[in-house]
Amino acid sequence: MSDYFLIENFNQGLDTRRMSITTKAGALLVCKNAHLTRGGEIEKAKAFVDFADLPAGQTFGLHAAANELFVFGSLSSVSVPTGINYQILQHPAGVAMIGIIYAENFSGKIYAIARFADGAVYHFYDGARVITWDTIFTPVSGLSSVATAMAGVIDEEANFAASAVGAVVTITAANPGVPFGITKSTTNGGAVGDQDIVLLQTVANGSGVAEVLATGSFFITGGTFGAGNQLTSLKVNAVDILTGPIPWNTTNENTAQQIVTAINALASVPNYTAIASGNKVIISAVAGSGATPNGFVVAAVAAGTLTVGTVSNMSGGVTQTATAQVYTATITGTFEIADTYTINLSIPSLSYVRSFTVSGSATGMGVTAKTFSSKVYSTTDSLIYFCEINDPTKWNTNTNGSGFINIANADSGSDTLTALASYQGKLAIFSKRSVQIWNMDPDPTQNVRTQILDNIGTYAPRSVVNFGDLDTFFLSYSGIRSLRARDASNAATVSDIGTNIDTLIANDLLALTDDQKAAAVGIIEPSDGRYMLAIGDIIYVYSYFPTPGISAWSTYEPGFTVSDFAYANNILYARSNDAVYAYGGTTGDQYDNSTVQIDFPYLDGSKPATQKTLVGFDASIEGTWDVRIGMDLNNPIAKDLIGTFTRSTWMDMRMSGVGIGTHFGVSMTSTFDGYCRIGNFALHFDVNEAD
Repeated sequence: MSDYFLIENFNQGLDTRRMSITTKAGALLVCKNAHLTRGGEIEKAKAFVDFADLPAGQTFGLHAAANELFVFGSLSSVSVPTGINYQILQHPAGVAMIGIIYAENFSGKIYAIARFADGAVYHFYDGARVITWDTIFTPVSGLSSVATAMAGVIDEEANFAASAVGAVVTITAANPGVPFGITKSTTNGGAVGDQDIVLLQTVANGSGVAEVLATGSFFITGGTFGAGNQLTSLKVNAVDILTGPIPWNTTNENTAQQIVTAINALASVPNYTAIASGNKVIISAVAGSGATPNGFVVAAVAAGTLTVGTVSNMSGGVTQTATAQVYTATITGTFEIADTYTINLSIPSLSYVRSFTVSGSATGMGVTAKTFSSKVYSTTDSLIYFCEINDPTKWNTNTNGSGFINIANADSGSDTLTALASYQGKLAIFSKRSVQIWNMDPDPTQNVRTQILDNIGTYAPRSVVNFGDLDTFFLSYSGIRSLRARDASNAATVSDIGTNIDTLIANDLLALTDDQKAAAVGIIEPSDGRYMLAIGDIIYVYSYFPTPGISAWSTYEPGFTVSDFAYANNILYARSNDAVYAYGGTTGDQYDNSTVQIDFPYLDGSKPATQKTLVGFDASIEGTWDVRIGMDLNNPIAKDLIGTFTRSTWMDMRMSGVGIGTHFGVSMTSTFDGYCRIGNFALHFDVNEAD
């Protein structure tokens, strides 16, 4: 008996919460370089078209004000391409700028927060430094605090470790056996010109053998879904390094990655770590163990259908005999706030050269900016400051509405504030693990905290974006979440808006450093109102159209890492390094040949136990699509190309298919250089057995 089933729309978008054979029809396992339309159809993403190439290393950030694009820098003159404006933000002592922390608009002008090479942070409004912040910050106030600040900026570099005791900075090479060079300079900014840095090598570089960590490995060679099909135990030298049994999940490669995640999540003693390479799990010994772990037995115990192959015991470890070079740098002289102290470090073998400068500059400046109710708000540590009404150049004057609140007095989880957002006419104040909702009044004495949400927050300040009038999206430790009204009271509750893609987010974050995670940046795409969140080189896209019931995630992979988003004249722009791209080009309708990949869950026509013979496939499409179908549940990668579609097929001779099974796995890809869309599709089959 012949039959067919129709997938009418895809309005659920990405959903990776369940197995590929239990995910509901209408959801997607992969939706790359595409999104959902208002009608629930899959539509190819527009191209990120080259818009401008900025002069290398001279500008930072990307921001829009009055429908014009701006970049920032500290050089007095920079030649930028047509269509982009350059705003100068200068350190009072002329130190070079190294980045934009935040940019916000107030009264049509830009309020910017910039970081400089000496570690200083300064606020600017319309390009002029906001000097009233000088009365707020805790300055570098003596030689010991100069040393502390210097150690802090050097220690951020991967090639060095630095610490300070009193006025002495100790600088240690991170790589024993790799020598570094060091020089110093100072600049007198006051009345007494006796400042100096005394350098002393306390440990010479020893050119012995660098440490090599011992490694062991094994492969995941097979498995199927089902209870008991799992890696039950994993031990190294009889030390358990798993958080618990790991079930086989979808593919051998996915299972290997889940095992790696579990190893890295457990603080074993000693603390082994791991990485995955395809279906191979590679285990590394702890730093400092050298050759000791060589020969340690790797014991992997599997159960059910999960199989393990080619287990290799720990080997290859080499004990370090090289010595790390160490210098001390003693800060001397009469401290004056405008003095500057510079240490220059170089590693010839790595072509590494870097200068570190510290002066009596700010160490407690606000690091966020939010325009709200006729004021700019900014946070530093647990404090939130606000400027005078309608004057963002006046802070902490205790007049005309300016002042501050110590948020930690209300909640211990708010010790360090990370972000600000408007919510339901109130101000949402984020820390990493808490959100407070405040009703802010022009009169600071009338400011009232209305709610505290514990155990949720953000570590990525620029991920926080208002979504419409009633919601605020942000990246938390558990994934993408939102604040939305719980009921008619408008009290906030945390919504698991990103639950469908939590596993994707978690896997992508594993490959990033803490700084890369914190740099996640979000925006609302202006033409269709989609929320976009760039994390590393992936953009997560949320299409929400409530009337037709569309609430769907997808991903874009533009081929670069977005550092900044902005939009002007209804066009979305993205910056990566020194390049600026326009989404859809300046006309907003350009496409390219980027690969679109759509993987559907295994479909059973509501009869998962019935054997079927695939006899045909129909689809409503635009553009060119390659269609692959597989019927082996235990090998979801195995799919056969059944044809290339260039138009809808309903009135043509049906595209034939071959295969027997209970479920159909469909994948559709396109590299068409133009617009593409999938409206629906149908699978035709013959029933091979009775229900």
